[in-house]
Amino acid sequence: MAYSRFDPAQLASGDVVVGGPFEFAAGEPVTDVPFLHFVIVQGDVVVAGVGETSGRGRWDGQEAAGNLAAGDAQGFGMAVLVRRPQDATPPAVETFTWSEPITITA
Repeated sequence: MAYSRFDPAQLASGDVVVGGPFEFAAGEPVTDVPFLHFVIVQGDVVVAGVGETSGRGRWDGQEAAGNLAAGDAQGFGMAVLVRRPQDATPPAVETFTWSEPITITA
């Protein structure tokens, strides 16, 4: 099963830069991640953006920070996974979500 989390987010030049590990357990089928989105909520501020996996066990994204400030927030992620088993089984499409408290740094 896929595993992911948020590293601390960073405010940089008006953007928020996010990322974290994105890993699969040994023996899982080959998996493509064609769609990955994230949302950061801090008080009444909501920032949504697009991320991507690097193929090196990470995901990364960047979006205009709007009114986000350094401090505590909540991070949400959602990815679409296309699993391709090595046998004759057709590919399977799954959604994967995660959420956790995060820290935004300046």
